[in-house]
This record gives sequence, C-alpha cells and structure tokens, in this order.
Amino acid sequence: MLMKIKSYKNIIIFVVLILALAGGIYFSVIVSAYYLYGYFTDVTSTVRHEYLEGVILSIYISSPFWFVVSAITFFIRKEISKNKFWLMNSPFLIVAMSFAAMNVYIIIRIIIEKITT
Repeated sequence: MLMKIKSYKNIIIFVVLILALAGGIYFSVIVSAYYLYGYFTDVTSTVRHEYLEGVILSIYISSPFWFVVSAITFFIRKEISKNKFWLMNSPFLIVAMSFAAMNVYIIIRIIIEKITT
C-alpha cells in the first residue's frame, strides 16, 4: 500500500491521490492513445494533423491531475518510499517540462520571425 492509513485525514488524502492518478492516467494515456491511433490509421484524411492537436490537448488537460498528485506526494513524502515518490512525480515533471519547452520554442520562433522580416 502507498501509505499507512491511520486517520480520516490520511483516508481523504489517499482517495484524492487515487482519483488524481486515475484522471491523469485517463487523459494522458487513454485519450492520447485514442487520438494517436486515429492519426496513424486515418492516413487519407486531409485534416489528419488535428489528431495530434487532440494528443496535445489531452496531455494539457491531464496536467492539473498530475499537479495534484505531485502536491499530495510532496506532503506525504516521508511516509512513502523514494521510488514511489519519484514514480508519482515524474509524469508531472515530464508534462511541465514539455510545456515549458513548447513555450520556449514559440518564443524563439517569434523572435526569429521578427528578425527576418
């Protein structure tokens, strides 16, 4: 089990943690996989690129769930092992770093466009 359930506070934290994990996994894995499957199977479509937008939006929607998981595991980090702590925090770190990289890429593209025109 993730942590020892001693009080009602721990039960509530555990339930919220499970719900946040379920929401994060649903949007970042299941919904993203659905749109990615559509991208690879609908080869003849002229709007095929919109499947990739579905992937990006589903990962974007999953980020609040991963933030909640990260916040909860921060408060219970002494009660769980380091492996479980990093396992539950790594999806949020990956999502946050990818969005930061996308924003930096957009800023660089805008600067290059301003310089070249």
